[in-house]
Amino acid sequence: MCMDSLSVFLGRQRVARVLLRCSLWSPLATMTQIIKFPLTTEPAMRQMENHNTIVFVVDVRANKPKIKDAVSKMYNITVQKVNTLVRPDGQKKAYVRLTPDVEALNVASKIGII
Repeated sequence: MCMDSLSVFLGRQRVARVLLRCSLWSPLATMTQIIKFPLTTEPAMRQMENHNTIVFVVDVRANKPKIKDAVSKMYNITVQKVNTLVRPDGQKKAYVRLTPDVEALNVASKIGII
């Protein structure tokens, strides 16, 4: 007999052993849960200077629209485009390209990464 028919036979309710959905991540996640920290490596600084782009490490479950909203609300800047990639260590990087009227170096100095 399989487990379902045995539980019906014995008259007991079936109990889930594993949670199917995680309740820790809500669709209305806060900005600080989405954006972890800005990257300050040499290639990230080069992106900032050459392409007007700031690089952040973000939550793996965050998508591009959520990242764009979080960055624009946290730092009061306008975002042109967001590119993401998952690093081999499992963390997610977001390349946030700013509009031409906002300089990434000024925003980085305001944030405190330069």
